[in-house]
Amino acid sequence: MECDSMHCSIEHAQKHMKIYTVNDWENVMRGARRHNPYITQEVKYRNFYDLKQLARTTIMNTRKNEEGKSVNWLEIRCLRFRKDSPHQIFHKTSFVSTDWSVLRQTVRHGRRKTSLIPGYETPIPISSAKKCDLMSLCTSGVIPAIYHDYFSQLPCTESTVDFTAEPAVEDSDVDSS
Repeated sequence: MECDSMHCSIEHAQKHMKIYTVNDWENVMRGARRHNPYITQEVKYRNFYDLKQLARTTIMNTRKNEEGKSVNWLEIRCLRFRKDSPHQIFHKTSFVSTDWSVLRQTVRHGRRKTSLIPGYETPIPISSAKKCDLMSLCTSGVIPAIYHDYFSQLPCTESTVDFTAEPAVEDSDVDSS
């Protein structure tokens, strides 16, 4: 697949590089191919929108299709939205099926403007414990001095909870080998 080739190029480009910030990753991605380099675009917190709020204000009928049957959203495999039918959501529960069911949306009259609402008003903070760990890496010299300002300016809060993946190997598994 094309994405596998892209990931391989990026992994090969960063193999012998030390990466400390998101900007370093952006440079690695841009330099992963000499000819026809990858185009990158930095995503900021302002680029994320609250789609749940958009759905609440625009999609009125989520339970019954035009035939009066209940719609089980967990079974839906394909959705289709068409410009020529702005008040209908077409859906089907099988990729091979050619029949589309229709969810007709009620039309509210009047001037109701639907707009995207930002998902975040400020940059997303990290936990205070994580920032403390990063700053200790700065003071111990693991992170070069040129990056210290980047890490010291990261927003943090006591109430932020870090979500980390479960370890692939248990500590007891490592000790017993």
